Amino acid sequence: MSLKATKRKGSPYYQITGSIKGFGRVRETTETTVLAVAEKLAFEREKEIRGLLDKKQTGVKTVAHAIEQYMDNGGEDRYLKQILQQLGKLPLTSINQEVIDKAARAAYPGYQRQKGGKVYKHSKSTIKRQFYVPLAAILHYAHDLDWMPYIRIKMPKTKRPAPKWANKEWFSKFNAEAEDELKAIVAFLAGTGSRISEALNLRPADVNLNTQEAYLRTTKNGDPRMAYLPDFVIEAIKPYMDREKVFSFIDRHAVNKRLKKTAERAGIEYLSSHKVGSHTFATNLAKYRGMDAKALTATGRWKDPKSTYHYTHYLSQEQAKNADSLGELFKD
Repeated sequence: MSLKATKRKGSPYYQITGSIKGFGRVRETTETTVLAVAEKLAFEREKEIRGLLDKKQTGVKTVAHAIEQYMDNGGEDRYLKQILQQLGKLPLTSINQEVIDKAARAAYPGYQRQKGGKVYKHSKSTIKRQFYVPLAAILHYAHDLDWMPYIRIKMPKTKRPAPKWANKEWFSKFNAEAEDELKAIVAFLAGTGSRISEALNLRPADVNLNTQEAYLRTTKNGDPRMAYLPDFVIEAIKPYMDREKVFSFIDRHAVNKRLKKTAERAGIEYLSSHKVGSHTFATNLAKYRGMDAKALTATGRWKDPKSTYHYTHYLSQEQAKNADSLGELFKD
């Protein structure tokens, strides 16, 4: 059997791990702490995958096939519509840089008319984020399935803007206008650097108030992680530990909508959930605790050190405890 049940450090649950040729790597939680049950689930999952492969291993593989398989294995569906429209019917083996650049120009022409007759030009960063980056993920996944040779995609050159983040003055004005649960989720985001999806999926059972840790189930790279909870975060989430999920917001749009309205009332700059979370966490630790990129990466919040150079830092489970200092942001 290619798949097996293993226990990941920091998680009480067994995971199904391994790889199957033609499908790629598998890493899925069983949400059970019983080994016998986990092994049975691993066996059934492998049987299911091999059955799917038997049905799909005929004919020429296209970009559409790769997108379908990518989605079936948990890939994000955001921005895939344009890729499917422009490249879906093409064989994977026909994809090269010239084909990709031509498709990107067709998907995002220089100018498009918006409502009210306004003319809007797509920026290079938008085209990179919405077309090149997800396409690269799909093609690399197809390569892992042995469906195509590896292709290194040249991305449009863009200038990354300096990160926007919240300081003590921002929090003081924000907290004076925000309702309690909005203040709580912002404290959680800023104190842990979590993504909004991680915060919205947080359950009381995932939180250990005594050890000041939270098990974050949903992350961008698909791997759960443990996050250290500073004292001010513990105090902020305590009132919400008696329901199915800690935070009741439906999605990130609901959170950002409330953030925007609160910022308007407070007369401060609107900062999205990502900016009050990841940007604020990293920038404040770099500025006030002197943490560098290497120190931040060890927290598990970022996988690639390159991602943290933007903030000039990186964080291990022990070093994450420096986040206690961020409690000063929430004091009147």
